[in-house]
Amino acid sequence: MRGLPDPTAMTTFALDAPSSNNEAAIIHLGTRTTVIANGGFADSTSWSEGISWTIADGKATCDVSAGSILSQAVLVSGEDYFVVFDMVTYVAGKVVVVLGGNQLNSIGATGVGLYAFWGQSNGTGFEFQDSIAGNAAIDNAEVYDLDEDVNSDGSRYVIEGIEWSYDGDPSSGDPGGIDAALYILGPGGAVWTHTIEAAGPGQVDFSNTGERLGFFGAPNKALSVVLTNVTAAKGKLNVRYR
Repeated sequence: MRGLPDPTAMTTFALDAPSSNNEAAIIHLGTRTTVIANGGFADSTSWSEGISWTIADGKATCDVSAGSILSQAVLVSGEDYFVVFDMVTYVAGKVVVVLGGNQLNSIGATGVGLYAFWGQSNGTGFEFQDSIAGNAAIDNAEVYDLDEDVNSDGSRYVIEGIEWSYDGDPSSGDPGGIDAALYILGPGGAVWTHTIEAAGPGQVDFSNTGERLGFFGAPNKALSVVLTNVTAAKGKLNVRYR
């Protein structure tokens, strides 16, 4: 495939023990470009701030007013999107992710961590909404169009296997394995899911799955491998593909 010089390649993501019950590893096979601008909140450029939202010190903070919105009008109605961001501080309340009026999820008492959601947009507006009066701050917001063309030659990615390894030291207090939800994302959102409940290393091999060789992505589209809802991890996530 164009851009992949080796017949079989491997992408590795190092996993550190999470500081909370929410962590994520995200591996993109193919070029993904976030559709929102200034997701690092260097200033308020490109964002429309509701009454309870303040952008300062490299983060967006919501406080006091329930129902207030932080938004950009950058989506395409009917397209599927993948959203990832950091909740950097949490005191109270809930932050809701909304795609063109379609509410994906709300984050509250689970607190700080890296969150990943996906769904279809019903309009053009991407929003963070302060749904319950409280105090929380977000940073590093990225939004990817899962339906976006990334190649022009009709090629596709084939994921041949996913494996995870544990390299921590339980005697020193490191988590003893990985407990998480593993997803492959393509057009339409999650196209494969797997729950990891392992005390040590493990793998999922797609190379001998009936009549197909490997997990094929759609022509011209990127695939993303997402490990989320991690409660214990210390090691590596490897994705074998071609």
